[in-house]
Amino acid sequence: MTKQRMVKMTGGDQNILAKALRSAQEEAGPELSGQLQPFLDRVLRMPKHKLYLNDEEYQYATLSLNGMRNAYLEENRSCGGIDRLLIKLMQAKYRCAPAR
Repeated sequence: MTKQRMVKMTGGDQNILAKALRSAQEEAGPELSGQLQPFLDRVLRMPKHKLYLNDEEYQYATLSLNGMRNAYLEENRSCGGIDRLLIKLMQAKYRCAPAR
């Protein structure tokens, strides 16, 4: 078992993160989009609404959510759900993660 950040997510949080990762995947080059696809698949089928993130996945999640938040702010759209999810990610504690 390894120590990874554990985030408890609702269905809405899961949808927001998946949308942010998809938009980041479209903007990124082919090599980065290949790395994001397994992470996106794992987000969509996470068990018990608990997402375990290693440091690289944590960075992808925060950067993609921040990019989505900036795009929403440019369009004068509400970004409350994105803000709440970013706070959850920043407050995530390290836990012993089950084997993948």
